[in-house]
Amino acid sequence: MFTAVSRGNRKGFTLIELLVVIAIIAILAAILFPVFAKVREKARQTACLSNLKQIGLGEAQYVEDYDSTVPCGLNYYGGGSGWAGQEYPYVQSNAVFHCPDDPTNGGSSYARNSNWVGSVGNGPVPINVSQLTAPALTVDLFEMQGSASSTSYWTPSTELALAPQYGDSPVGVGIGSNGYNGYDPGGATAGTPAAAGLLKYATGNLIEMWGATANPNLVSPTGIHTGGSNYLLADYHAKWIPGNRVCAGYNDPASDPIQNDCGNGAFSVGCVQSVAPAGAIATFSYN
Repeated sequence: MFTAVSRGNRKGFTLIELLVVIAIIAILAAILFPVFAKVREKARQTACLSNLKQIGLGEAQYVEDYDSTVPCGLNYYGGGSGWAGQEYPYVQSNAVFHCPDDPTNGGSSYARNSNWVGSVGNGPVPINVSQLTAPALTVDLFEMQGSASSTSYWTPSTELALAPQYGDSPVGVGIGSNGYNGYDPGGATAGTPAAAGLLKYATGNLIEMWGATANPNLVSPTGIHTGGSNYLLADYHAKWIPGNRVCAGYNDPASDPIQNDCGNGAFSVGCVQSVAPAGAIATFSYN
C-alpha cells in the first residue's frame, strides 16, 4: 500500500540561502579571475620566449653560413632594418616573429640591436661575432610594437622578396633617437600626433633610456610581460629581464672600429660593458 506524500513536506532553498551561495560564487570568482589572467599572460610570455629561441637558432645557422657575421639588415637608411627578411629562410615561419601580446597586424614584434651594424660609405657593415666581448650580456633582439598596421602590412617572408631599400623589420639602441624615425622605435617625435603609429619599445624603462620619465616611446613603463620583457642575447639564449636591469645606448665610439654614427650630444653613449651600473645584466653595447 502506497503512502501519499504531502507537497507541504518538500523544502526548497530560502532566499537568504540563495544569496549566500551567490555571494560565495562571486567571492571565488573575484579571487580566481586574476589568477587565470596571470596564467594566460604567463602562457603568452612563454610563447614569446619560445619565438625568440627559434629565431636565435635560425640566426646561429645564418652566422655559420655567412662567415661569422650577423644579419645587418637590407636597408642602411634604417640602420640595419630588414634583418627579418634575411633570417626568414632559416626560420620559415612568419608567426615566430610575432609576440602573442602584440596587437599589431603583421610585421615583427622584435627589433634588432642596431649597434650590430656600422656604416662605411653608403652601405651597412655587420659585426663579426668575434667582436662581441660578452655575448651572454649583449642584447641581440628586444621587444617592440607598431612595425605594421592595418594600412601597412608586411611579414618577414614578404620582406625577403622586396627590394633591399624596402626592408621594414625594425632596429634600435634602447633610446628613442633622432635617427631614421621609421626604424628606430619611437624616433625623435614619438608620441606626437604627426608621429602616430611609429614604433614603440615594449621593454619598459631601460637604464639610461632617453626621456624615461613619461616616455612616449614606451608601450608601458614596466614592459609588457609581467613587469619586464623578453630578450634574445648574443649567445642565442632567450631570457625575460625587467627593463631596469638592461642598459640602453650606443657603443663606445672610441673602441668601435666600424660604428661611425653614435648619435649627437643630446644622447648618452650608453652603458658600455666596462662601466655598466651595478645590477645591470644586459646591455645594448657590445664593447
